[in-house]
Amino acid sequence: FRRVLFRSYLRVISFNQLLRKTEYVLEKKRLKETGELIKRVEAINADDPVAMYLKAVYLLECRKPEEAVIILNKILAKGYSEPVVYITLADIYQYRIDDTKKAISDLEKYLQIQRNNKVEKRLEALKLELEEE
Repeated sequence: FRRVLFRSYLRVISFNQLLRKTEYVLEKKRLKETGELIKRVEAINADDPVAMYLKAVYLLECRKPEEAVIILNKILAKGYSEPVVYITLADIYQYRIDDTKKAISDLEKYLQIQRNNKVEKRLEALKLELEEE
């Protein structure tokens, strides 16, 4: 029993370290290395919401916003409604896909969870833009 527990503990630490390393190389825009690390992360736990989020950001960096949206929506479907997921979706819809209605929807969901003056102003500006169209 101790041996199993010890191995599990080591895997948890290794997985978290791998996530941190993936995040670090992604921030440095080392995309090839990030892609390799994401494969390793997914081999351990493809359903981890942090791993999924990192993959979505990686896909954005690789200019694949539609694929990133699919992953972000999978995170939400699993019940992880973190503000960062909604703001990332809003960014994609507003700046990459040009879908103002979806951007507004995700900004509203973000604001239901977390208040933020900048996001409120951004939402109002998008609503005005939509009315003017």
